Amino acid sequence: MQSFSGKRWHRVAMALLGCAALFAVLLPAGRLGAEEELLGDEEAVESAGRALGGWSSYPWYDRETDSVQPLNVRPPTKPWNPPNLGWLGTIIGGFFEIMSYLVIWVIAPLIVLAIIYYLIRAFLDSERNEITTDSEETFSIDRIEALPAKIRVPVDSLLSEARRHYEAGDYRQAIIYLYSHQLLELDRKQLIRLAKGKTNRQYLRELASRKTLRELFEPTMFTFEDVFFGGRELTRAAFEACWERRRPFAGQLEGVPLS
Repeated sequence: MQSFSGKRWHRVAMALLGCAALFAVLLPAGRLGAEEELLGDEEAVESAGRALGGWSSYPWYDRETDSVQPLNVRPPTKPWNPPNLGWLGTIIGGFFEIMSYLVIWVIAPLIVLAIIYYLIRAFLDSERNEITTDSEETFSIDRIEALPAKIRVPVDSLLSEARRHYEAGDYRQAIIYLYSHQLLELDRKQLIRLAKGKTNRQYLRELASRKTLRELFEPTMFTFEDVFFGGRELTRAAFEACWERRRPFAGQLEGVPLS
C-alpha cells in the first residue's frame, strides 16, 4: 500500500514539473506575440495618419495633432410659418376661397362667353359688309322699268349678275347690269331721281355737288353708252376699268344717309 502511494506521488510531482517547464517556455512567446500585436496596431495608426495627412479636405481631422477635431455645424434654419391670425385669418381664408369659386364658376365662363360673342359679332359684321358691297337693296318693278336698258327680272342682285356675265366673258351684259346697279343705288340714296325718259347726262348733272362720286360714276356711264347705244364691242380691260371702281363707289355711298 505504501509502495503504491509513493509511486503515485512521484507521478504527480513529475507532472507538475512538466507543467512548470511548459509554462516557462510559453510565457516569453505569448509576451512576444502581444508586443508584436501592439506594435502592429501602432503601425496601423501611423499608416492611417499618413494617409489622412495627404488630404486637407477632411474638416473633422486635425493634421497637426493627428486627431479628430470638433466641427462647427450650423443648425438648419426653421421653415417660415405664417403668424396665427386667429379669427382674422379665418375670415381672410374664407374670402380667398369665395373669390376662387367666383373666378372658376362665374368670371371665367363670362370671359369665354364674351370672347364667343365678339367672334360671332365680328363674323356677322364682315358678312354684312360683304353683302353691302356686292349686293343692293330690294327694288320695285317701276324703278327697274325706269332704267335705260331692259334687264332680266327677278334677280337677287344686279351686281352679282354683272359679276356672273363678267366671269362668263359677256362684257356687254356685264356693263349693262353694273350701270343699272349704280343708277338704282344713287336713286335709293336720293342722289338722283330715277325716271323713265331721263337721259344719262341728266343723272350726271344731278351729281354735280358730289365730285368724287361723279368721277367714279362717269366712266361707267360713258362705257355703257358706247356699248348699248353705239354698239361697240367691249373688251375685258375696258370693263375691268369700270369694275374696279365698284368698291370706291360703294364706299362713297355709305356716308350718305337715307332720306
